Amino acid sequence: MNLQTMKINYCEEIEIIEMPKTKFENLFFIDVSIEGQIIPFVFDTGASITVISKSVSKLIGATPSEDTVVGGGNSNMLVSLSTSVISTLKIGNTQIENITVVAVDDERLDFGVDENGNNLIVNGFLGWDIIQNFKWTIDGKNKIFTMKKSLNSVNKKKNLDWDNMPIIEAKFNNKPMFFGFDTGNTESMFSQNFIPFLKTKKVKTDIITGVDGVVEEEVLVAENIDITIEDQIISLNDISVLNRDIFPTKKYSVMGLLAADIIQNCKCILDYPGRYLEITK
Repeated sequence: MNLQTMKINYCEEIEIIEMPKTKFENLFFIDVSIEGQIIPFVFDTGASITVISKSVSKLIGATPSEDTVVGGGNSNMLVSLSTSVISTLKIGNTQIENITVVAVDDERLDFGVDENGNNLIVNGFLGWDIIQNFKWTIDGKNKIFTMKKSLNSVNKKKNLDWDNMPIIEAKFNNKPMFFGFDTGNTESMFSQNFIPFLKTKKVKTDIITGVDGVVEEEVLVAENIDITIEDQIISLNDISVLNRDIFPTKKYSVMGLLAADIIQNCKCILDYPGRYLEITK
């Protein structure tokens, strides 16, 4: 597939962007402006390409393309998806042109109701194709993004790479491990690679949801797990451990996904051009 050549007109100043009031479990939302329409998207590091619903595509006059992509998600299914082109998208005062996006049926972006009664029908996911070009601070506690053009100089504490999604280097019991970083997922989950590190074999049934569908499967449970990213300890409780890989990688053997739940009350600096991720309380 020949994607459009994206062009970014960077704002000279640091952009400070308040998160919209849209809520659904642990997800973070960011407002984007397209054709004068302000539309909240999920901030999704796990989406390799930006996704919009077909109703949003029609609303903003996106140009349909004959190209398709084959994509998958947490449900471990592959689907063929059509693409469209957005001529101009703005985040704050930063303008991005010629963005190829995946346009999906609205029902694929209806994720039901969370435990607080919030109904989520997603307009779209701001994907890694855009996110990777900036240095971000995600303030989960105060619900604020900051974004700016990265200096593109690799940090001495390089701990971030890309292999089908952003890969974080972390430690468990002082053992180096690699995890995917997926802010479009509400809860962290581990893959079969983590099973040897489990103290018990507690089993439960979990519902795994993604753009590719919904599956119910039996999983193991990781109780009271501490993951260290740089100097910050991330405590996780009752994490689902799947009896399969969660997503394909070529370079890394990953232990699972660290999701939006790990930064709810923290600040996260995400600087892919600098190959660095930092989490602070």
